[in-house]
Amino acid sequence: MNIEVKFGEISINNTKYFDDVIIRSNFAVERRPKERSSSLRSKYGHTPLTWEEIKDIVESEKPEYLVIGTGFLGAMPILGVVEQAEALGIKVITEKTGRAVDEFIKLINEGRRTVGVFHLTC
Repeated sequence: MNIEVKFGEISINNTKYFDDVIIRSNFAVERRPKERSSSLRSKYGHTPLTWEEIKDIVESEKPEYLVIGTGFLGAMPILGVVEQAEALGIKVITEKTGRAVDEFIKLINEGRRTVGVFHLTC
């Protein structure tokens, strides 16, 4: 899998995305459903990543790892996700998006069942 990321854009196998994305363990890519958390945006200044956004994916896929890219400055708040995932026995890695992409690629190259969530701006 080839992933390149820059502020506001991620290219996955030569397809460009301009919204935050989730990469499933089978490498399917989908837009992050931020609307599930958008009511919290005014409180945090950013739309936080919440368990509600990724619960269905994580529970159905049962990944070994969940990698979260928190943005280029690391500004995306994460609410309840780490605790919920760890309670299911999933190892969680949170890093600024560039590093998170590197970790994601490393894990999938090792054959680890991994889901990635990547915030593309702040």
